[in-house]
Amino acid sequence: MRICVCDDDPSVRNEVKDYILTFSIGISSSDITELSSGEALIKHYAIKGRFDIIFIDVEMGGITGIAAAEKIRGIDPNVIIIFISNHAQYVFDSFYSEAFHYILKPIKKEEFAEVFNRALNKYMLMNTLIWLKWKGERFAVPIREIRYAKNSMRHVVLHTEDGVRDANGSVSDILEEIEVYGFLKINQSCIVNIDYIKRLTDEEVVLKDNTVLSISVRRRAAVLKAYEKFLHKMKW
Repeated sequence: MRICVCDDDPSVRNEVKDYILTFSIGISSSDITELSSGEALIKHYAIKGRFDIIFIDVEMGGITGIAAAEKIRGIDPNVIIIFISNHAQYVFDSFYSEAFHYILKPIKKEEFAEVFNRALNKYMLMNTLIWLKWKGERFAVPIREIRYAKNSMRHVVLHTEDGVRDANGSVSDILEEIEVYGFLKINQSCIVNIDYIKRLTDEEVVLKDNTVLSISVRRRAAVLKAYEKFLHKMKW
């Protein structure tokens, strides 16, 4: 795992680094890169490659953390970005870079542990595969790339970031393996990746690509409850 701590205050970089090492297993100092400016972060991406998780200060000399994160997001849609700041006023600005969380200084150890643990879980999701079979061929699909899946006759159709794939089985079979990663069964024949939901009403789910899927009356209460729980976890 590649982690970056970007802050112009060395004491904050040391604090975050110590917390990372304290609350992780298998991550060493060599996995953590310390940078002191947004310019350095952007340059690192251009020359040395990407990170999996970035902790970045909002207010730094030169380019702001918000601006740097927006540039990085344009390069890397999958990096997990966690902002650190003295002020809560920048929370809404961070939405444009699809930030994972926003931690206020002084950093509370318990809050850092909770946020970092969720970030690690998301990283695992983004790098976990589900193995499926179709017409005698086995193939792997990154779970994070599945937008939704629907039953079709006697097989299942997966709608992913790379297109549509057919697979043996049913959505119930697949849900048993991936429900823990944030998938909802919205009706008898359809499951949805909660990360792709843009809007949810009593009767339908609207995905980020504007796909509209129906919620059955029978599943309505469970779907709304699960989505509210998801939103609660995402609160700043």
